[in-house]
Amino acid sequence: MPEGKKAAVPAPKPVREEDLYSAKTHLHQPVPVQETATVSATAQLADAPEGALPSEVRPEIVTWEKLCEAIKASGRSYNMEMIEKAYDLANTAHKGVCRRSGEPYICHPLAVARLVLDLGMDSESIAAALLHDVVEDTPTTLDDLKAAFGEEVALLVDGVTKLTKIQFSNIEELQAENLRKMLLAMSRDVRVMIIKLCDRLHNMRTGDAWPEQKRRDKARETMEVYAPIANRLGILNVKEELEDRSLHYLDPVGYEEISRMLSEARELGVVEITVHTPGQQRQDLTEQLCARWSLRDVVLCPAQGGDGQTNQTLALAAIALRERLRARRVGIGWGHLIGQLVTWLEENPQPSSTVTDIFPLVGNASIPARNYQSNENVRLMAQQLGAAPHFLYLPALPESLEEKQLLCSTEVYRQIQDQWVQMDTALVNIGNYPSSPDFASLVRYGSLLQQQHTCGRLLVYYFNEAGTVIQSDQDFAIQIPLELLKQCPHIVGFCSANTSEKALRGALRSGIFTHIAARAELVKSLLGQ
Repeated sequence: MPEGKKAAVPAPKPVREEDLYSAKTHLHQPVPVQETATVSATAQLADAPEGALPSEVRPEIVTWEKLCEAIKASGRSYNMEMIEKAYDLANTAHKGVCRRSGEPYICHPLAVARLVLDLGMDSESIAAALLHDVVEDTPTTLDDLKAAFGEEVALLVDGVTKLTKIQFSNIEELQAENLRKMLLAMSRDVRVMIIKLCDRLHNMRTGDAWPEQKRRDKARETMEVYAPIANRLGILNVKEELEDRSLHYLDPVGYEEISRMLSEARELGVVEITVHTPGQQRQDLTEQLCARWSLRDVVLCPAQGGDGQTNQTLALAAIALRERLRARRVGIGWGHLIGQLVTWLEENPQPSSTVTDIFPLVGNASIPARNYQSNENVRLMAQQLGAAPHFLYLPALPESLEEKQLLCSTEVYRQIQDQWVQMDTALVNIGNYPSSPDFASLVRYGSLLQQQHTCGRLLVYYFNEAGTVIQSDQDFAIQIPLELLKQCPHIVGFCSANTSEKALRGALRSGIFTHIAARAELVKSLLGQ
């Protein structure tokens, strides 16, 4: 976001035809974002004394060299050609311009890019972070970015630019209309909101250079809009620092009093403040989980308010994983979180999604709840993602094994089988085994579920804490065969707010899942922490 520039902006260098290339020359799988990602201490603070609050410490100035070092140190693969080209364009466009604080303006997009990197985002996001102000503040156009970097980077920059232009006039709008607008603006690509949050975070870190009234206005806006969005996305470290810095500007006397009381308490030994690398604990949890159960990625979400809000966050985590996996042919299960995911997409359509085809992994239930209406969920998701829907016009639980065999011999079933074979991503809810089994499960399994100490379910399969999926010769459920499901490259299991530790443990031990989204507290309990 612009900050009162002191010099006119020169025109950027023309882009040569030979320099043009696609922004999709390299893709990688970043580490978890919405729920687990936090900002690195090296990017956040410079020379931080022990126990210092964020607003008490001067932020580090990020240079191109430091950004490159951080990229290398991340251990992840990035498209450095694209990132360097973005830096060159931004550096030229902002040349001769300084921020109010006195440093060259390019330091701001470099700092935003570093924050984006620390959140585990991809090459396109880092490039867009470097370029996020060039369309708004320089003669560079969106078409220039499309020509140089491709459609994806240009859309990210455009999204951030549009968010920046949203004006907040009063508290009512802050809490309602403009918050909705911002959420809708981010919905095309959640990376837009991530970049904007990093932009706002760095501006709040350097807000001392603003006039007093601007500091207060920005702090109020940050507290009422940006911090809640960071909380909804599960980026708690960013949310907390945004709130801390906002309070510092809104109530400096109260902030100083709190700071003084904490200092005195530390000296008296009443409290102990330990400085950790932000996000280290969650990173450790995800690394432990991945290493122990051979997972490729884990998204940890905070428990927020009631189960409903927590489930919303978990649904967003599933969406984030889908986006990072560049899912194209997606199979979906059923359950409460699938319903939450569909509801969120209805309010936040994503027509530019990578998804091309969506299909159910299980037939339709006879109960009216939409969470279990597979075809309806497929239809709605496909509509909001701009994908082609494929339906399974068969019940999940027919009357008998004989009826299942008859139904599975139809063309309808053969067509959905073709989709299952081509599937690259499966979204499956990990749930608990009910304390009182339903009639259908008793008919399908008899006493097997009780005998084998069933604790959880996925689709209409049941498993125990040892990870054994219970098999029955009388199972008449119509769903993707387990062996076919296991062939899918990416199987995302996500736990709802009430999923038990036993159910998650059994799901992990089954070896079925490649990716997990769950509450952080659930994982801590699972790992004995």
